[in-house]
Amino acid sequence: MTGATGFLDREIAVGGARRRWVLHVPLGYDAQAAWPAIVFLHGRGESGRDGRRQLAQGLAPAMLDRPEAWPFVVAFPQKADETRPWTDELPLLAALLAELDRTLRLDPARRHLTGLSQGGHGTIALATQLAWRFASLVPVCGGARDPGAAAAAIGATPLWAFHGDDDPIVPLARSLELVDAIAQRGGSARLTRYAGVGHDSWAPAYREPELPRWMLAQRT
Repeated sequence: MTGATGFLDREIAVGGARRRWVLHVPLGYDAQAAWPAIVFLHGRGESGRDGRRQLAQGLAPAMLDRPEAWPFVVAFPQKADETRPWTDELPLLAALLAELDRTLRLDPARRHLTGLSQGGHGTIALATQLAWRFASLVPVCGGARDPGAAAAAIGATPLWAFHGDDDPIVPLARSLELVDAIAQRGGSARLTRYAGVGHDSWAPAYREPELPRWMLAQRT
């Protein structure tokens, strides 16, 4: 890898096709140290094949506002079809994680998964389906179809969920049920609720000053 930092356009071959994605390399990246990493899963509206729309909402704008708060290598894949779940993109994600392991020096104990809306659901659904073992999960306005099964799969992995009380797209109950199911199994889960906030709870969530510090503190 070159010494370039910031939000870098990348392509990867998946199933005979070229898929565009974005890699964020933090300022000061040095391969002499092992760096924490994040995989960010965007929402329905950022789906496509342009390779950049996934930066429009959520984590990337928060990182641009306070780059010093996010000393992570971050992968921003793009889901092709807005009607399909993130689990349909397992080949893309598997290839992307292998590429990250091959080209960058990452800390295997500090790998994190987060996403908003469809990506929030994907964060839960993919928590144990990828090659990486995640140190934390951060679903924003997400949830699970079967909270009990999701809680069993997540186990002891720390989870911090965010949701708007007035979300008309994904009901707050989705996050409440998931966090409750994890707690009942003795897991580690917390939920931040935003009063008067609708579906776009990702705007305040990724700007929570404590969030990147909390993620950095988690280890597998």
